[in-house]
Amino acid sequence: SGKSSLLQSLIHTCNQEGWFIVSCKFEKLGTPIKAIAKGFDDFFGNWAPDDNGAYSALDPAMVESFRQVCRTISYTLDEEGLCELYEIIPNLVRVFPEIATATKGQGRDKEYSSIDIVGSVTKRRSYLFHVLFKAICSVGRPVLVAHDDMHWAHSMEGLKEFIVDYVNLPCSANKEACHHGVMVVGTFRSNEVGENEGIIKTIASIEQSKSAR
Repeated sequence: SGKSSLLQSLIHTCNQEGWFIVSCKFEKLGTPIKAIAKGFDDFFGNWAPDDNGAYSALDPAMVESFRQVCRTISYTLDEEGLCELYEIIPNLVRVFPEIATATKGQGRDKEYSSIDIVGSVTKRRSYLFHVLFKAICSVGRPVLVAHDDMHWAHSMEGLKEFIVDYVNLPCSANKEACHHGVMVVGTFRSNEVGENEGIIKTIASIEQSKSAR
């Protein structure tokens, strides 16, 4: 469609300019958490080394930034946290091969509906996603978060928190990382989203936030 083509054109441009990109496409029969997990999985799949451990045809400077992202994740999460993420982001094993051994025999295929329940599991998964997002944003690269077909998401809970938390992150030793921002772009069919639905409220709250402009 036209809106998706425009979004893909922006993604292509940002990719050429050395941005990190997390792209999520929401589906009618899917769940928001599944779309977000797929976005992270594609990110790690695009930048992870191949089966021989090589980063062929990838920009060396971007590869080094990606490695910094991975180091930040490994400093923040323990083995249990990585294994939890591996359940829905399987490409993590290409960066952290040790989690394959840790989860061997346990099985990692779980229903996404179980992740969407209200309670501690949802909060835990939200925390883990925040860790990934902050790591991606912490190495001095601008980040594009692209959401396609948001009308199928029904709720974008957590999107505002992602942005506000990133803006309020303290400067690390790498001062340059504090001067790059996050661009959040989304598409949706206006005729399928009511004025009082969660997406519209989330967009309005972000627009009103002093942390976004």
